[in-house]
Amino acid sequence: MIQSEISTMRKNRFLIFLFTSSVLVSHAQNIYDYNHSLKFARYLYETGDYNNAIKEYKRAWFLNEIPESSQLRLFQSYLNAEKFTEGIDLYHSKYLSKLSNIDNLELVYGKMLINNRNYENLYWLTNQTESMKVPSHREPHSWQ
Repeated sequence: MIQSEISTMRKNRFLIFLFTSSVLVSHAQNIYDYNHSLKFARYLYETGDYNNAIKEYKRAWFLNEIPESSQLRLFQSYLNAEKFTEGIDLYHSKYLSKLSNIDNLELVYGKMLINNRNYENLYWLTNQTESMKVPSHREPHSWQ
């Protein structure tokens, strides 16, 4: 073969390689993006792998705000994995001494407080709304 033909073949191979590589890269999925992290976290939660579900939900929350249903599953994962202190600490860091305004999440938070024997914060939680207030004294109930 002539030197110019060899050179042309090499260039063609290189161009084919570049084209193929660019096509493959353009179709690759980023498994660490927000949506994939949420989907994987839900799968882990549904299969009972609560420790890893916690990691994935936290990764997604780091990337962006997660939906209420995902927040609930995250804190339910802390409860199910019996990581009460970590769950309580995350709740406090995300909601900064206020309620989440997600009723079911507040119930899970309350369960973590009970299991962690954190009665001071439990008392605070139960006194945040009229329907949950603990009476200062009990009056006899009239059945008439």
